[in-house]
Amino acid sequence: MVSKNSKMQATLAVNSVLASLLPGAAAITGSNKKVSKPRVAKAQLIDMNLKKRLELQEKDVYLEKRKEKRARKSTLRKRREEEFEMEQKAKLQILNKHREQGTLTQKEKAYLDELAKRNTKKLKSWDLEADVKEDFLEIQAQILNDTKESSKRRSSKKKNKNKGFKQTLSSSSKVQDHRYPGLTPGLAPVGLSDEEESSDDE
Repeated sequence: MVSKNSKMQATLAVNSVLASLLPGAAAITGSNKKVSKPRVAKAQLIDMNLKKRLELQEKDVYLEKRKEKRARKSTLRKRREEEFEMEQKAKLQILNKHREQGTLTQKEKAYLDELAKRNTKKLKSWDLEADVKEDFLEIQAQILNDTKESSKRRSSKKKNKNKGFKQTLSSSSKVQDHRYPGLTPGLAPVGLSDEEESSDDE
């Protein structure tokens, strides 16, 4: 068995070595006890879990209520639309009966005229939309064709310009060689030596 004094001396020696080699390293304690995390009481854990569960349930309830509200609104809107359509159909049937019997009042006549105008406008707008769509497609095709043609024209002009430039270069003034027969570029004419040239210059 190792005594407490020797254990303490060993830990002090290890701590001093660690401090010299690794400054800032945590010192070793002489006890063998494990450092335990602070325990949370079971009651606290249960309380935390219950709170989380309640929050989730409240969130779910809120989402469900929103869903129900939306569903109610949409069904109410549909019901109103259906009721309005039924009322309109009933009115039209009554007005048609009155027209057939010839007992239309001025108010009913004005309402029928307004309704007829509205319906013809709708029909015309639908027809117009189809016509406008056709016109739009035609104009679009025409614009696309024009842009293609203009780009072709531009590219052909460029090609022709380049061709013309090359032709004028080759035909107008060919670079003439001012060379003498028998001369090698950079050398004296054949038969003449460097000495003869220098004497001519003097």
